[in-house]
Amino acid sequence: MKPKIIYTKKFSCDDDHPIVYYIVDENNEGMCEYCGAKFIYKEKDFYDKAQEEKELLGMSMKESIRQKEERKNE
Repeated sequence: MKPKIIYTKKFSCDDDHPIVYYIVDENNEGMCEYCGAKFIYKEKDFYDKAQEEKELLGMSMKESIRQKEERKNE
């Protein structure tokens, strides 16, 4: 299973089990004791922040188009 990249040192997991909370270790890694999912902490750099903003803008644009189409069909 590919590790999940996280951007906070405190994290939770709820993959088909009760929600559990963890803190990454001194190697910036963590593992869920229920499902074995692996987590790796990574500080956000410029690229990560840009990708996050791009995703948010994409979602906003899709919602804007959906609302425009909805208004046309009324």
